[in-house]
Amino acid sequence: MYSFSLYMIYFLCGGIMDNAQIINKLSAIVAQISDIATEISKSDNTHLSAKNNMIKTQSNTLTSELIEHFNIRNKEGNVLLTKSETYFLNYLKKHIYLNKKNSGNSFSVHCQVALNALFDWTMPKNFDYSQEFYSRILNRRVDFVIVDDKSGIVSCVIELDGSSHNNVKAGNIDADKATVLRAVNIPIVHIRTTLIFAVMKNCNNELRNNFNSLLFKLFNSFNSNNPLLIGEEVQGKIYALLTSIQTT
Repeated sequence: MYSFSLYMIYFLCGGIMDNAQIINKLSAIVAQISDIATEISKSDNTHLSAKNNMIKTQSNTLTSELIEHFNIRNKEGNVLLTKSETYFLNYLKKHIYLNKKNSGNSFSVHCQVALNALFDWTMPKNFDYSQEFYSRILNRRVDFVIVDDKSGIVSCVIELDGSSHNNVKAGNIDADKATVLRAVNIPIVHIRTTLIFAVMKNCNNELRNNFNSLLFKLFNSFNSNNPLLIGEEVQGKIYALLTSIQTT
């Protein structure tokens, strides 16, 4: 290969160079190639370093580019809750006030609480942290969390189900929430918006009284030996109330 390179340089130079001149010429070419390779390597390293710094910056802080990329914007109307959720929240506040006045038990209601705020968890060793686990469990919220003011214990979780819950995907999400909350002994009850509107708008005092008594029982379930059982009982009776207004 070396001899071939000498012959090529000798040929390209018209055969007028001796071996020493050819060797010097070849050495100069090799040096030039080495310098070019060094510059390319420096350029690649600089580019890679800049890219790593950009990634590091993006992982630590939200840049304006990321804000734009994810199209982060105000919620419609700049409100936290939907109209039906706001409607129900006001009803819960009134019920909590009357409950405290009649029984002395005081509760607080918290809205749009992260599901993972209701339990502790530990990452197992050698666990493959998957996006599915995050999206199905850690990245979920619940509509309302009722907390006993005196003890700070979570009494129950209430989910308000509108028309958006009438599909398989929503059913799977509800099942995931129920599974996790069951593991930490927190009852979860689903209430259809149609029942809420019926209770609040209907002049039927029996319906309202029945519904209020179920809420009272649910709120105080943490005092029982089996709050999950009470949650299931309340859920069944709420479904029965819903059925009653749909058939009348």
